[in-house]
Amino acid sequence: MRNGLSITFAISYIFIVLIGIFGVFTAIAFTFPAPDWYSFIVSGRLLSAGLNPYAAYPVDGHLAADIHGYIFNEIRVNANPPILLPLFSYLGRFDASTSLMFIKSLTFISVLFSFYYYGIGRKCGYFTKILIMSSFAMAMTIELGQIYCMLLLLIMIVLPRQSAMKGAWRLNAAVALGVLVAIKPNFGLLIVLLFAGGEFVISLLAATTFLLATAISAAAIGFSTLRSWVEGIHALSPSMSFRMDLSAFLFPLPGSVVLVISLSIALAAIWLVWKIRPSYPHTVSLGLMLSLLLSPIGWVGYGLCLIPSAFQSFQRREYWFPALVLCANTRILAIIFHMTNTNFLEDLTSRANALGLIALITVHVRRIMLERSDGLSWLGLRSVHKCS
Repeated sequence: MRNGLSITFAISYIFIVLIGIFGVFTAIAFTFPAPDWYSFIVSGRLLSAGLNPYAAYPVDGHLAADIHGYIFNEIRVNANPPILLPLFSYLGRFDASTSLMFIKSLTFISVLFSFYYYGIGRKCGYFTKILIMSSFAMAMTIELGQIYCMLLLLIMIVLPRQSAMKGAWRLNAAVALGVLVAIKPNFGLLIVLLFAGGEFVISLLAATTFLLATAISAAAIGFSTLRSWVEGIHALSPSMSFRMDLSAFLFPLPGSVVLVISLSIALAAIWLVWKIRPSYPHTVSLGLMLSLLLSPIGWVGYGLCLIPSAFQSFQRREYWFPALVLCANTRILAIIFHMTNTNFLEDLTSRANALGLIALITVHVRRIMLERSDGLSWLGLRSVHKCS
């Protein structure tokens, strides 16, 4: 039985990695519209022009003149909070294609740096590195021109390697977490979980940093801009494709039902962390995964945010199959076989990624319960692989 599972895993791993590498290469080699990045650029230019950065305007010439082959009326409205508008305004001064290549390069550099950072003093991790580089999250981040590399670098400060957990690391982690939540509020659950787990200093400092960062950015840019962002978020009708959040996974269930399920999962996680008090890395990893799953809009590219957790958990065999499912890029088969209707594969990929995330959370919770509670050893989970 074990040999059969090993062969099945090996075949699945090779297949997913090969098509994944092709997907990442396609995202690099071909010129896509990169709607997400261009929406950021245009948002920054709207701010510089004294217009509402969270509204879509008809093409008026200079704002989108360098976005070749792209229809401004179809551009996605920037969903990022006002704290990032100064950055987009600055990058909007440059040619859109040039700034897009810069952000793609920064994504690669950030991921490779994370490999080096978490690989210091370790003799394994090649499985994780190859899987990350060929993941659907990597391909979509590059293709859409997303800025998840910024989130990754902040999370590396929140969850440093074990040898770096000394000195003022808690202060650094708290500030980085506060900025992270200011950029992506869906990570706010992590602050709550850390508080429930007894990390009062980090959680309270992070909450303070978040409030200060939000207030300062709103005061600098204008509270009307903050209101426009909130209104723009409520007006969004995002596609269910390329997402790994619970609402997309359970679609077409009503939003009210998904909300009740999400709140129930969040409350259960808070209770579990308060009751068991897992280690700091385990709590952060759980918080990151739940933040992505329970997010109102959890794009698959957010998977790059799990890289720090991956180097602490994914090498253990019980995580391997869920990790494969989470990283699978079956959408690229549409390009390989020249399919005209890609909706099915896009939906399949999104649901598979969400299912992989749910499985990862389940495995991680079982591991926490076993390692931190002797009375739950009947779960039968044991480590079969250890990374030095």
